[in-house]
Amino acid sequence: MFLKKKYRIGFCQLISLVLFGLLSVFLFYDPISSLQSGSTFIFKPFALVHPIIEDPSLFYLKNITNARYYLIEQNKLSPRLIIIEAFSLLLFLFFNFGTRILGFIYLIFKSIKKKVEEIEVYVFLTILFSVFLTIFFIQKGEWWNTIQFFYYALFLSNIFISKFLYELIKKKKIIGIITSLIIIIATIPVNIDILKSFVTFPSQYYISKDEIISQLRDLLIEYESDLLAGKYTKECGEPRGVHTETLYWDSMIHSNTIFDKEFRMGDVAVFYPAKSAGGKPLPKNKNIALEYGDDPTDFGVDIDFKDVLRKLKKSIEKILNGIEPGTTWESICDNLKQGSFDDNDDLW
Repeated sequence: MFLKKKYRIGFCQLISLVLFGLLSVFLFYDPISSLQSGSTFIFKPFALVHPIIEDPSLFYLKNITNARYYLIEQNKLSPRLIIIEAFSLLLFLFFNFGTRILGFIYLIFKSIKKKVEEIEVYVFLTILFSVFLTIFFIQKGEWWNTIQFFYYALFLSNIFISKFLYELIKKKKIIGIITSLIIIIATIPVNIDILKSFVTFPSQYYISKDEIISQLRDLLIEYESDLLAGKYTKECGEPRGVHTETLYWDSMIHSNTIFDKEFRMGDVAVFYPAKSAGGKPLPKNKNIALEYGDDPTDFGVDIDFKDVLRKLKKSIEKILNGIEPGTTWESICDNLKQGSFDDNDDLW
């Protein structure tokens, strides 16, 4: 049984939309390689909404932020928490849509009068879907990058505010024309901010993988030089609480003996990987336990920078694989100066 012509056309339009949508996903998101390291998008409700009340440069509400974190720890389904989240969402939508909200109010009045056009329903549903993606998901890598979907919502919402302004101007009343001009002028600043993010390349919302890796390599070179110069001696230590008799506990007892420390089980010490300790013996794990704020050089500790960099290397490899799966340590070290971060280098 064949469908009516009206529904056949609608069905064909739907299929076309789905096909072009899938094609766009493959062209711009490369889902095959992305899914090899996990889903591109992660369900994280309100992650992009929370900064509106947490960031001092935005609509900062310290007390409400503290209350939200407290309620999360106590009860995730608390009515007060729901109210705070809803209020944060309203602020997010208000400050981002701005005067475009009047277009939605215009649409509500049209729906009450049952004069909403079919295309307007489709546009509104698309806006809702775009806002939904922005609010409830973050992206692997640049977590905030789902904000890109919100730009579609902003663009489409211009349709409703434009129709509203047209209705005001069409009546040819002074109050309507003045109101329209005020709305247009009030809309300009936020549009300029959005435009700024796209008029230059790379945009402030885009950093290529090659650029990230290049900057990371440059930072490593600078860090290596500063490390050898003794700039980060104190930062080479790793704070750790000791609650069982492990090798770290042995290090604490060792420091109690040779440095007259008074470490006890359960204390927190800062452990420094050492090559030597002023001619004194080293503990089994070669980690010297000192108190927070102690300068290891005051105790004759010669930091084992190779061990520090080995740990840094492991952290960097995790970052690299998050940026581009399969990236090796050697590929980032190709352009490093001779001897840098080389495990066999006598420099260390």
